[in-house]
Amino acid sequence: MPFEGFFLPLDVLWPLLGWKSGLFKRLLSSDFFARRLMAKGAMATTFLRDGVVRPLGADDLSRYVEPLLGDGHLWRLWIDGVGPRQLGPRSRRAGDTVDLLNAGARWLSTSTTPVRLLTATPGLVVTPKVVALARQLLPRLEVREVGAGKHFLPEDVPDAIARELVDFVTTLRAKG
Repeated sequence: MPFEGFFLPLDVLWPLLGWKSGLFKRLLSSDFFARRLMAKGAMATTFLRDGVVRPLGADDLSRYVEPLLGDGHLWRLWIDGVGPRQLGPRSRRAGDTVDLLNAGARWLSTSTTPVRLLTATPGLVVTPKVVALARQLLPRLEVREVGAGKHFLPEDVPDAIARELVDFVTTLRAKG
């Protein structure tokens, strides 16, 4: 059950993401800027504040930022591993983040399992254009609106996500 993320092939999805995503990607592609944005949690804080509808307090933000501070394992994973600087329209090598996301998208497009996409308003990645494209590419897609949210839907609408998940599993079990 995808929501507000990358579940379509990135070469198709990337042009629909808008100028902010392109700018963010360019900044993160530079090791100089990426490391400075990460240094004091500035990237995580900015990304989180831009990605939710509800205001996040200092305690909320610190829970996300703390593990990324310093030069620890999570910090390196974010900078050099699966973080947003690894995203783009094309894969650079087999097994990279884009390749894995595209493999998941291929599976979704051929799966006989129903797919329920949760959307929020205004959304950030999953815009009306993305939903229209998803309806074309995913034959078993069902779309459900879950309320006000941007990118980090569990921060904005956790109860709605839980209800949809329970309903989806219950529906699948009833169909046998």
